[in-house]
Amino acid sequence: MNEAEIAARRQLREIAEELESIQALLQRVAATLPAPPREGTEPEVQTPLRAVIECVLVDSLKPAIGDLRAALARKT
Repeated sequence: MNEAEIAARRQLREIAEELESIQALLQRVAATLPAPPREGTEPEVQTPLRAVIECVLVDSLKPAIGDLRAALARKT
């Protein structure tokens, strides 16, 4: 592994950690907003904001963090 790859891996590790921090912040924000209704309960209005946050968490951040961590785990 050359110096450029070592430096890139270090930076990617830091980025993954920052994304995990952002993920935790978004989860805390989402937790303050109304949750979607559960089946058999009185409907509570889910805010569009919470829906967007949950989509970003599931569709974007989680896969991005997973991909970065998987790439860092591979030895090339």
